[in-house]
Amino acid sequence: MVKFQFDKYKKILSYGIISLISFTSDFLISKWLFKLSFPIILSNSIGWISGAICHLVLSKYFVFQSKKKIGLSVILVYIFNLIFNNIIVLQLYNQNGLTFLICKTVATAILFFFNFFVLSRYFSIKLSV
Repeated sequence: MVKFQFDKYKKILSYGIISLISFTSDFLISKWLFKLSFPIILSNSIGWISGAICHLVLSKYFVFQSKKKIGLSVILVYIFNLIFNNIIVLQLYNQNGLTFLICKTVATAILFFFNFFVLSRYFSIKLSV
């Protein structure tokens, strides 16, 4: 008889909702700054930082409910993500000729998916069945 862990699926669902909220704030701020003629790197970075702060705070307190302090390793992961977000956006924007908003969507979706695995390991959440 297989025993399902419903708590695991609640965490994954709530993490997905929080990622959607963070992604929306990131996307709207980046779009607004890009329309105001900010450079692509600056608008992407400011939007991504706002989305990342929202994402980190919401996932720490609502999904993982961790008492651990946010360590240097988590901050380094977000700095790493910011750098790679800019690299992916610039690569797609310059090389493939896609619009800024499509590039932003692809890059942020990839990196928020990556963050789920990193944060779940950092906050010691076992997600195996």
